[in-house]
Amino acid sequence: MTSTNKTLEQRVEAAAKRYLELKDFIVKEEIEREGGNVIIAQDDSGFLVLAKVAASEDEFPPAIFDRDEFEDLASAWLTEHSDELDECLNVRGDSISIRVLSDTRALLRHTTNITAPTWA
Repeated sequence: MTSTNKTLEQRVEAAAKRYLELKDFIVKEEIEREGGNVIIAQDDSGFLVLAKVAASEDEFPPAIFDRDEFEDLASAWLTEHSDELDECLNVRGDSISIRVLSDTRALLRHTTNITAPTWA
């Protein structure tokens, strides 16, 4: 990754984190992962949210959070941080897709509960 892309990645992560904070989420951790970093936060209704962040300059990246990947990450994080959390906690997977328009402008799409089952 070039330094320009690294700077873009850092700015995208900062924008996603700032968006969540503006929506009254409490950011607990940011995890760097290949294929899209994940921000772990708690919303004001008590949900623990694992938000996968992706960005593109050409189009909105797809809102994809593989169910197995989500469950593995959630299980590992909850095991490691169980003493910090409420006894009963709801967990969901979200996606934050960012389309970068210029150095100073971007569009952000927040899709909630993307790991929910779909029924035929």
